[in-house]
Amino acid sequence: MSTGNIVYGNNYFPRPKDEKRIWRKIAQGDHLLLLAPRRVGKSSLLHHLKDNPKPGYAIIYSYVQDCTDAQEFYMKLLKSITQSEFVTNTANVSNKLNGWFSKLSIDFSIEAFGVKLAADKKTSDEPPIIDTDVIRQVLMDSLKETDIILVIAIDEFPDALINIHKKHGEIAAIKFLSGIREMCQDVNFNKKVRFIFTGSIGLDTVAKKLNLSNLINVFVHTTIEPLSDIEAQKFIDFYFSKSSERIITDHLKEIIIKQVGWNMPYYLALVCEEIVDNYDDSHLLEESDILKCVEQLFEQETKTKFSHWRERLNRLEKQERLFAESILTLVCDHDESLPYADIFNLSQHADYKDNVNANYVLTCLKHEGYLFNQTEDNTYKFTSPLLKRWWNRYGK
Repeated sequence: MSTGNIVYGNNYFPRPKDEKRIWRKIAQGDHLLLLAPRRVGKSSLLHHLKDNPKPGYAIIYSYVQDCTDAQEFYMKLLKSITQSEFVTNTANVSNKLNGWFSKLSIDFSIEAFGVKLAADKKTSDEPPIIDTDVIRQVLMDSLKETDIILVIAIDEFPDALINIHKKHGEIAAIKFLSGIREMCQDVNFNKKVRFIFTGSIGLDTVAKKLNLSNLINVFVHTTIEPLSDIEAQKFIDFYFSKSSERIITDHLKEIIIKQVGWNMPYYLALVCEEIVDNYDDSHLLEESDILKCVEQLFEQETKTKFSHWRERLNRLEKQERLFAESILTLVCDHDESLPYADIFNLSQHADYKDNVNANYVLTCLKHEGYLFNQTEDNTYKFTSPLLKRWWNRYGK
């Protein structure tokens, strides 16, 4: 069983509460912001929903992280739609789309042997302009003869917005997001199409930084919750059923759960993977074996399993990143949790006071899975002891 990659089919561990919540909101007519940190299973969940749609719905998945302007984004969206299983298997929708592409002088072609997919504009005096009005017309017309409601899951959408802002400026970002908002507010369009916007950084966090929060208030927030301890025990059984013939005792499951501290499948799977890699099924596991496997996660040769946590901070501006790293180090140096007062005092340092929006950086660290805020005493701690141990060894 693969750890860290998108899982499909029988390798997907069901998340019934999250799945039910998403379907309920879609059925209400909502466009969703799926807010959850990296490595919590967003993409696997979306692909599971796509492969197992509710009656009357079809889900299309589009990955847009590398898009740097609105035209590229809309072309990628159309490409994902036309190459989807739903469109391929629905003749009247496919024919309608092809008619539109011919009219717009757009050619989505498959190169030799079907290995590489290419989307190229046909040669013309002027390239077609694709915007939300065109997307709306194309989809409304193509779907009018079907009762299916189309759900378009757009992964890494915040990255596309950041790219557009960096390359083309604030006005371009406002125009892009305003167009998306306008499309989502169209009553007739909403009867046929719903969106799920997600990414490894929250759109709400990005919009707040770019002063565009008013343009996303039409979207409904939802998230992926950690597993309960009972669900985490079931996941451990699930993992070993796919990877070995070993039966893990309840006591050892509790040790794994305690060591991980944050019941997300990826982090539970890291420990389970170490067990499978280090011990034959015939070996009688003891608590010391579990602790040894956890310790091995932090050896030099395996440190890359957590290195994405440092790499993600590079998305921040230089002073923001330095401030974020300082916060994480402060939290790391506290045995328990860090009072907010200590973070505020750090924000008043000459390097940060006039150069960093401290609340924005702290929000990033919370929303992207680094820190928990314990509201009862307004203190902060790492989401997982694993992350704290890694940061203490390699992050400082």
